[in-house]
Amino acid sequence: MTIEIMALPNHEWAVQVPQADGTDVTYHKVRVEPEAAVTLDISDEALLVRKAVEDYLAHASPTTLPHDLTIDWLRRNVPSVLDDLSTRLA
Repeated sequence: MTIEIMALPNHEWAVQVPQADGTDVTYHKVRVEPEAAVTLDISDEALLVRKAVEDYLAHASPTTLPHDLTIDWLRRNVPSVLDDLSTRLA
């Protein structure tokens, strides 16, 4: 499954996630709080968003991903999603 991301203003990203069967797409807006990027030691927001959403989708259906979310939401609600993410992206 290939997700598509597009930069929006103010550290926000539009994310399109195709369903596994290819019949539908879900749309999401992900905000990267500057503190989260600093805490995770990741400067490439596009890569952070892509990997965080991909990790989430490895554990859950795209339909369970909220329309509007933040990286902090992912960290709080799915702790394993961002485990060692900064190490893998380094």
